[in-house]
Amino acid sequence: MDDDAFTQALEDLCQDVSFHEAMGRLYVMSKVDAGLKDVEEGRIVDQADAWERLRSWPASEGSE
Repeated sequence: MDDDAFTQALEDLCQDVSFHEAMGRLYVMSKVDAGLKDVEEGRIVDQADAWERLRSWPASEGSE
């Protein structure tokens, strides 16, 4: 997230929003931004491959 996007996000918040809420929003925005960058750079896994990877994980206790 660049400085302009960060500043705009803070300006868009209501005046009565808590620090915790503001930090949560900025955190989510930074994660979405990182995800979009990953897509642009081809660092993605399609759904079929994701399911195949999940099938190889060991089952956790109590899931049976």
